[in-house]
Amino acid sequence: MKQQITVLTTLTLLGCLGCYEVDNPALDLSPGEVLLFPKKSSPSGSEQAVSNARVSLVTGNQVVNQARDAKGTYLIEDVPVGDFTLFVVEPTSGAQARVEGFRIRDGSDAVHVGRVLLGPAQTTASGTVTHSGGAEGAVIFLPFSDLATRARADGSFTLRRLPRGATQIAAAVPGQGAVAIDLARAGATTTIPSSQTAVLSGIVTRRGGGVVSGATVKLQYGDDEYSEVSSPAGQFTFSSVPAGVYRLTAEASGATQVVVPHVPVGADIELPPLVLGPASPADFDGDKALDSADDDDDNDGVDDDADAFDDDRYEWSDTDGDTIGDNRDNCPGTENSDQADGDGDGVGDDCDNCPQDVNPFQEDTDGDGTGDACG
Repeated sequence: MKQQITVLTTLTLLGCLGCYEVDNPALDLSPGEVLLFPKKSSPSGSEQAVSNARVSLVTGNQVVNQARDAKGTYLIEDVPVGDFTLFVVEPTSGAQARVEGFRIRDGSDAVHVGRVLLGPAQTTASGTVTHSGGAEGAVIFLPFSDLATRARADGSFTLRRLPRGATQIAAAVPGQGAVAIDLARAGATTTIPSSQTAVLSGIVTRRGGGVVSGATVKLQYGDDEYSEVSSPAGQFTFSSVPAGVYRLTAEASGATQVVVPHVPVGADIELPPLVLGPASPADFDGDKALDSADDDDDNDGVDDDADAFDDDRYEWSDTDGDTIGDNRDNCPGTENSDQADGDGDGVGDDCDNCPQDVNPFQEDTDGDGTGDACG
């Protein structure tokens, strides 16, 4: 039975791949259907429909459904309940988009994605790093972003999906050293220094103005954690931090948490202000039951006592214990807090059956554990 369906949640495109916009926000769709209209910019600046693109819905490491259509309108049918990422790739030009964060909540839902503007294929950086203790497993990353990969046994690396216009990446051996790599010289061999320490400082502010005193600021990588508290002036300083790459968090009572991924520490660095927003409202899910009396603050159907993320309606479990919810984790069954994904296919390096080749669908025809894309 047909029904009027609108977009279920705000969708975002990863990186600088263009924009997202809804055309005709209400449409007749059957339950379990997802509809979208990929477009790309022509040399004249106008937009044109994209035919013969590969459109895939992915949840975790599993491809739910795929669609190809020569007319530029893509309808994916029989989509089950769950949270999904949408991949759109035009094979001829490499134009692509990745849309995250929408959900089929029950058997009556459908999603009208609308217009998705594809962007150009992004930059790839390759090179080699060395380190006195061995470079295998060194982290190669775009600072302050989720883009990261690890060096191979010979120190070589490939970091894909870099936004066009990026000029510098970084390499680090956690706890040992870090170094910046100019993309103009990325093909050369870069040595990661050893036994470095550095000073990292910054200020915690409040959205709308003012500083935050008493905020807890943490640097974390694996089991290593360093913590400081902001001063009455909102300032904090980490002295003699072992060089490497860290995940930084800042939080305070009555404010939201700020998370900054892949913070490079190799030389002394002063961070831009960490801006905390106001705390979640007393009725986070808007169900007219105050959180203090609500067994399910985020209204995701999982009681707070059993919910690992009771203020996130799209997350409720963390199977591998890496602090990243299963629905957003690119390796939900394997601990990988750095979310390294060298080939940019949405599957983390630690569970990718072909980590150096793009294969979001993890095809493995012969079942030998090595993906078809790299066989």
